[in-house]
Amino acid sequence: MTAQNIQTFRGVLLDQMTIDALLLAEQLAGLGQFPIMQGSFTQGAVSASAGTHDGGGAIDVGIHSGDDPWDVQVTKVRSLRQAGFAAWRRTPPAFPYHIHAILIADPWVSPGAAEQIDQWHQHLNGLAGHGPDDDPVDVEAGRPSVVTTPPPAPRPNRRKLDEEVV
Repeated sequence: MTAQNIQTFRGVLLDQMTIDALLLAEQLAGLGQFPIMQGSFTQGAVSASAGTHDGGGAIDVGIHSGDDPWDVQVTKVRSLRQAGFAAWRRTPPAFPYHIHAILIADPWVSPGAAEQIDQWHQHLNGLAGHGPDDDPVDVEAGRPSVVTTPPPAPRPNRRKLDEEVV
């Protein structure tokens, strides 16, 4: 990734692909700008994120139960999903209120974020316990995304490739 693709946007580092998808989500939601709590390329600065924000495509969008009514929270999650993010609400007691989102098509996601995308395709919650995606948003309303991205291709069998080379 070249330096011109990474920029400070609303106080956090993001790549252009993530900015474009976020702007699309905001347009789809019709709620104005989403508050961004955390961006991408944090290089391990936030241990609670387990490395998911170390690469590209990761954002945390602020919500608060008192400030964002239930339907607004659901609208934000749905619009992020429609714009191409794997997105889940995170709530207390495990997390402060926010929406954690990873841009599925971003080629610069961290290994931790790639694992969350894999969980997204399995309808899981993107957390270490691999629980179900129990967000109240109708799962099908957020899939497939407006930015169409197929599930990741199966990884090649390294052993088979090595045998073919011999």
